[in-house]
Amino acid sequence: GGLLVNQKFRQSIQADIDEGDFENLEIRQAALIAILENPNQGAQESALVKEGVFMVESFLEQLGEEVLLKRLLKSYNQMKVNNLKKKQKVLQNELSRAEALSEKESLRKLQAEFARVSKIRMECERK
Repeated sequence: GGLLVNQKFRQSIQADIDEGDFENLEIRQAALIAILENPNQGAQESALVKEGVFMVESFLEQLGEEVLLKRLLKSYNQMKVNNLKKKQKVLQNELSRAEALSEKESLRKLQAEFARVSKIRMECERK
């Protein structure tokens, strides 16, 4: 909802957003539409997205734009960190499997990906 309602929020996360940030396919599609194409298009397609928009608009009335922006950024950051933690667990399992099978090339790629994800997670946790 925040991506569709709050332009400052959308602009703040536009450079950092990744489709892996959203586990729910419906939300992922609406978020990517809002960022990449037309912010108003995503709201027309999904009851879930319409509900999110309604909630954000309600919070906007209650909190004001500045407080809402801070909350949206904090929520997005928490969601991103949680998803990065899940990705790290998956990568750890894949690393263990690659080590057990002595797949050196796969191991090298997985280690690089794990390092990349860890770096992003550390940056997000500092925010």
